[in-house]
Amino acid sequence: HVEAKYQVIDDALSVVGKLSGEMQRNNYRSIAKENQFLDTFTILKNTNDKLNLSLAAYAKLSHDVNANASIHYSRLVNNLFYVNENVDHEKSPVQFKTFYDDVNLITVHGQLDYNEAEKTAIGLNIDFNSYNPDNLDKPLFKPLYRIGLTGKYIIADKIEIKPDIYFNGNSYAYDYNSKGALSGFKTVKGYVDLSVCVNYNYTKILNVF
Repeated sequence: HVEAKYQVIDDALSVVGKLSGEMQRNNYRSIAKENQFLDTFTILKNTNDKLNLSLAAYAKLSHDVNANASIHYSRLVNNLFYVNENVDHEKSPVQFKTFYDDVNLITVHGQLDYNEAEKTAIGLNIDFNSYNPDNLDKPLFKPLYRIGLTGKYIIADKIEIKPDIYFNGNSYAYDYNSKGALSGFKTVKGYVDLSVCVNYNYTKILNVF
């Protein structure tokens, strides 16, 4: 891991460059948590983030508002994809099998955060992803972009409410003809993830969520 930081304007603007890599473990529990419709035979391989380069800029726009923008390049070995199998949708739900491919991934990220007295926080972030797999023609079920709105509100220093909403953009899936043969790709419409987390901080070392 190598990191370099340059302060362009004191306490207002900085630029950070990073070079890193890591191994991501893929086990059945983590995969099933992400996709509950796996077929009975699931291949497990770890994903190697062999090379991760990033350049980011951080700006303090005002006392309560911060912004950052970054671009990332990753060389992923054995990146996990889900492949939709051809099934009779009237008799059973869609099932997926795992597929691993090496990928060049470029991500452009932007974020704007508002924090007031550490009790109220609102964040807006967006990611644009460009996948270039070695073997797949399309990055199956990988959203091309993701937009998120996050928040935090603390009541009486005890109750912490965290609502999050994310819109995941369109992605690709395999398409099959009436005879069950693979005929190409189809576009899967984007979807919304909504969650609300409530924490009760009973003491400094004990909380309930």
